[in-house]
Amino acid sequence: MPTIAGREISDIGLGAMALSLSGRPSTERAESVILSSVEHGINWIDTADSYGLGDGIEGHGEQLVADVLERHHLRDKVLVATKGGHVWPSGQPRWVTDGRPAHLRAACERSLRRLRTDCIDLYQLHSIDPAVPASDQFGALAELADNGLIAAAGISNVTIEEFDLAASILGPKLAAAQNEGSIFEQPDPGIVVRCRELSITFIAHSAIGVATAAGHSTDHPRSRRSLDAMAPLLRWLRSRHFWLSFQVEQPSSEQPTRHDSASNRSRIGSASILGTSNGS
Repeated sequence: MPTIAGREISDIGLGAMALSLSGRPSTERAESVILSSVEHGINWIDTADSYGLGDGIEGHGEQLVADVLERHHLRDKVLVATKGGHVWPSGQPRWVTDGRPAHLRAACERSLRRLRTDCIDLYQLHSIDPAVPASDQFGALAELADNGLIAAAGISNVTIEEFDLAASILGPKLAAAQNEGSIFEQPDPGIVVRCRELSITFIAHSAIGVATAAGHSTDHPRSRRSLDAMAPLLRWLRSRHFWLSFQVEQPSSEQPTRHDSASNRSRIGSASILGTSNGS
């Protein structure tokens, strides 16, 4: 089984983005998704401080996960991974990166408070900020680990060159690399090989397809292909009683909005509801 910070994790994890952005399900339904996932053997959840920022609610995802796990006495049974480094400035149509070390430190401290813990299981740099030297961003993660604020560090949406730099700076503190690995986007094989060589867990996000990666509605050809490609997998999941975890609704004919990417992912039950890990 793959491991993170010395803990064995299930091959499938719950990506909680769609539970927090605009178009999200009710709190009750989101809670049922989390509980059903755990009931069926999933023991890690991936969220981020930016899940909720678009609604002016920073950290909605972290708060939701913490509330559900605490209420049902599951915190010790589920590894919680979160991310920092994305912000949503007022008036901007989407997230932007902020990899300044001071921001990452402050963001991590806010995540600690929302998750109600002294140490985050896995803290990931959400994306590389091109305005800040990558070495400084990875160095900030190393400092968080050295200070005991995070048990393990992770990186996300990186190139092979960025991965190698992170590995050289973080060493054994680097526990996971998360890139898209889906029916549309194959992960860089070099990163997968490097993860295997270094005993780093590779997390494939958007595993069954980001149907609206470019902000398209579900009428877009890519969205239709995603729905068609997912059908056999979803039938298999349903046959094994996973249906409560992976809700699928009919595509909408609504025109895409600022948050349409997130809401459509929620509708088709793909991008942020399912992730896989293929670690050593």
